[in-house]
Amino acid sequence: MESIAKSWFNSLQLSATQRLTHGLSLTTNCVYSKTLTSEGIQNSTISAQDYDNLKAEKGRADTNMRHMFNLVMVWQLNPYAGNSRIAKQALNGWQISPIFTLRSGLSLTILNGIDANLDDNNADRANLIGNPHLAYPSAAEWFALSLAGSW
Repeated sequence: MESIAKSWFNSLQLSATQRLTHGLSLTTNCVYSKTLTSEGIQNSTISAQDYDNLKAEKGRADTNMRHMFNLVMVWQLNPYAGNSRIAKQALNGWQISPIFTLRSGLSLTILNGIDANLDDNNADRANLIGNPHLAYPSAAEWFALSLAGSW
């Protein structure tokens, strides 16, 4: 068995750490990336619309997330400063570490759900209906349904 799929991942990654007072430190990172693949992955199965023309399959991967931002805070807690050794062991040394993540959504490939090219594979991409160069398209104009000739 030979794999014919190819993937490309390009990114810019930035990271910064700052230690603050009272046991608090912040770490942040930002990722700006693009993931391309030569075949789409739909429902954990690899499928191409045309296996005889795999160059036409190159596009954004289903796992492509353009933007990602993470913020990690670590707060070392030492609230007890008394003389009791047992209380120091029980109350000190704890830490709170929340993680905040913001990211853009995954890529979307719209499929038509039928085997339009008769290759026994329902992974065919949707057909273009209407004018793709509308000046101010509304949602109804972008997602208009055409039943004529589809069924």
